[in-house]
Amino acid sequence: MKQWFPELLLTITIIIMVVLTLTVKLYSVHLLAPPRTHLAATGCDQAPTNPPSARALFLERYAEDWGVYCENSPISPYNPPIWQKLYSSYGGGSLECALASGSAAYSNVYCYHDMNSKPNAKSFILSFSFWIPATTCNNQGGESIIQALEFTFNKYYQSKRYEFALQYQNVWDGYGVNDEPSWHYWIPTADGISGSWTNLPNPIHQCLQGNSWHTFLFEGEINSSDQVVYKNFTLDGIANDLTTIAPQTAPASTFGEKLTISVQLDSNSHGDPYKLLLNKINFIAATKRWEVATQADDGTGGTSGAFSWAIKNAGIDEAITFQPSVTKINFTGSLNYHNLQVGALIYGRCSAKAEITIDGAGTGANSKGLVLNGNNLLYGVKVAKFSLQQLSIPLASGNNQLTCVSTSKL
Repeated sequence: MKQWFPELLLTITIIIMVVLTLTVKLYSVHLLAPPRTHLAATGCDQAPTNPPSARALFLERYAEDWGVYCENSPISPYNPPIWQKLYSSYGGGSLECALASGSAAYSNVYCYHDMNSKPNAKSFILSFSFWIPATTCNNQGGESIIQALEFTFNKYYQSKRYEFALQYQNVWDGYGVNDEPSWHYWIPTADGISGSWTNLPNPIHQCLQGNSWHTFLFEGEINSSDQVVYKNFTLDGIANDLTTIAPQTAPASTFGEKLTISVQLDSNSHGDPYKLLLNKINFIAATKRWEVATQADDGTGGTSGAFSWAIKNAGIDEAITFQPSVTKINFTGSLNYHNLQVGALIYGRCSAKAEITIDGAGTGANSKGLVLNGNNLLYGVKVAKFSLQQLSIPLASGNNQLTCVSTSKL
């Protein structure tokens, strides 16, 4: 018994480690699976095939979760969101929202995705990549195909609509300066029925390059006074501070309680057809954010803005995020806090691979990396160079989502 018992114990340990590894890999593959069906072009308005869900990542992969409707109807024919198996460099497929030929002048198409209500959600991040076709800017050198593009996210709760909306106005109509294409934000009326687009406090005037991909990240919060607060807007890696926008009171709403993200395509005076492709659509709705502002970390959890401080404090439905300048966490001592609390999120960045590295090289001997404890979401992070396990998932820890996550001992 004494001779074979250690070998038996070693064998059982190896089997458990293999099962854990396979579970993580299989779950990641499941998250990245394409939709089972594609939507066919039908009428002008079409509700989502699926009911609202709790999905947060790669929302373009589930075309059945998207709905469409039009303004200035009737508009015919019309293209609802479909799955485009194009642009393999952007993950193998993109969601298409399009105006078809025969659309009315200045018609609009609104493609939207409803999600389960999160009553306590106060902090929001919408990010994706988008492709636009070749077009002139502000009708210079020919009529512009794209009149405007609008990107929004909403929280509907207790008969209120908390709306965060940005518009790229390609053809000037009184909002811009010197007839330049520019970006605006939305100010709703008190009754929520209408509103107006307004120049950003720090104006952004630019002509988006056509036939090209662009990256987009939009952040906002609901403050302690129950007001809509714009935080940040990052386009093609360039951050724009939106905190000087005055907080807005949420207007009344008759919609049911839910979260919604959307894009809108505005057509020109001839209703010329065009399409918008969207990829890597992620929407994080958290009760609170813990933002990592520094790459240096002594591992004690006592320094505000450090990664260990965020790990120590982030609770259920709370998100750990990273300022644009942070790409790698460098520890100068043992990591005292490596257990991610149940329901907490780590939202990094991902292009072709994870862009945030949690580097354990400085944590010394017998150090381990992150430990998941259930209902955790990890996105866009690499855990590396800890002397023991890089990423641990106990058997009792379930319902974790890992996307664009990697580990390395080197």
